[in-house]
Amino acid sequence: FDNAMEGICETFDQMHSDFSRAGARRGQEQNIRDGYRAGGRPPYGYRLKKHVIGVNRNKEEIVKSSLEPDTETFPIANEYLKRRAAGESRRSIMQEFMERGISSPSGGKTWYSSAGKSIEENIMVYQGHLVHNRHNERIDKRKYKGGKKWRNRAEWVVHENCHERCISDEVA
Repeated sequence: FDNAMEGICETFDQMHSDFSRAGARRGQEQNIRDGYRAGGRPPYGYRLKKHVIGVNRNKEEIVKSSLEPDTETFPIANEYLKRRAAGESRRSIMQEFMERGISSPSGGKTWYSSAGKSIEENIMVYQGHLVHNRHNERIDKRKYKGGKKWRNRAEWVVHENCHERCISDEVA
């Protein structure tokens, strides 16, 4: 009887976990459709702008966030994207940023190639759009479900023109 009961409890535990995950995803997708972020840090060049949209039953504020340009880093992200669009290499742009003493996205003195790659992979965000559900689930730190980092584009949730653009469509 103990084994049977344990099996039933494990099944219900897994079912609850699956329902919770699905609910969280629905909430994140609704945030995107409403023009708010689904969570996480803002991309380089932006900062989070908080919006109080109401109060819950415990009288606590319900806060959502959107993106707004960061006065210090927005011009740097813009410059980076324009120079890349003009054909300049990541390496030369980053080398020059370091020579000029511009802090990297992590706040350090060194600009790594991954920082530039991350900016480029977020091009839709820099065009003013919110994008959710791009990444496949991770299996571990280095591997993704299905062996691919990006989900099929049809699975992405995109809300266009939600915040100030860092670069125009023509340049991107």
